[in-house]
Amino acid sequence: MAGKFIAIYGVNNIGKSTQTSLLVQRLVNVGVRVEYFKYPLYDLDPTGKMLNEILRGKQKRSVQSMIEFFEGTSVRRPNMKRKPSVVFRKQPIAPKEIRQRVTEEELQMWYSLNRYQFDPQIRKKLASGISIVAEDYTGTGLAWGDAKGADLDWLVGVNKFLRKPDLEILINGERFLAGKEKLHLHESSDRLIGKARKSFLKLAKKNRWRIVNANQSIEKVSEDIWQVVEQLFKKSEIYKSGDVARSISTFTSWQSKSTGSP
Repeated sequence: MAGKFIAIYGVNNIGKSTQTSLLVQRLVNVGVRVEYFKYPLYDLDPTGKMLNEILRGKQKRSVQSMIEFFEGTSVRRPNMKRKPSVVFRKQPIAPKEIRQRVTEEELQMWYSLNRYQFDPQIRKKLASGISIVAEDYTGTGLAWGDAKGADLDWLVGVNKFLRKPDLEILINGERFLAGKEKLHLHESSDRLIGKARKSFLKLAKKNRWRIVNANQSIEKVSEDIWQVVEQLFKKSEIYKSGDVARSISTFTSWQSKSTGSP
């Protein structure tokens, strides 16, 4: 029986890491074989290391030399169907130390290549019955790329051969600034974050992602996510196999008694 693939989206500093960790633990508690991955996968060479350099202003290697790692691959700016956004040209969107030194299309292609590098492993794990919880995935690239002026149709095309998630959840709300990383391209500008949030919401509506309000207690956000995820497993062969169904029923019953909820 194949595993389920769940992707969790949202802008930076919205609580994704906390909530994905809680979700994974909850799935483990009810007997689901599950693994967690956070994209991009920085440990992957060359894509992960290149992305880390670009995002944190440490890029030393040339883009073209890295592209040559993938035989037959080229990066070119696509024919734009609309003019790219110029909102951020009047003022820098990031400190000088981490200014983006590649086009947004080049950056998004690196993100896509990072996903493609790991795609065979994802498919293998799912086929073996292991479920996957991914913090960020293709939807993240679409939202950020769209927010920064890349053509959305082109972005969709670049990612179209990747394994699609069975469930996509957007955690939406005002972000928690305590975890803000000053020298990170996608965390340094409140204006850019706001534009990305609008892109996430647009994609959520278009692709029917489930939306969870981030500005609640950690426990309530976790419970809202669980309500959605539980329904996914109830419809699957994993749930119908019996063990997980009994575990979920037992866990839900125990939680209701412990919290005093009806």
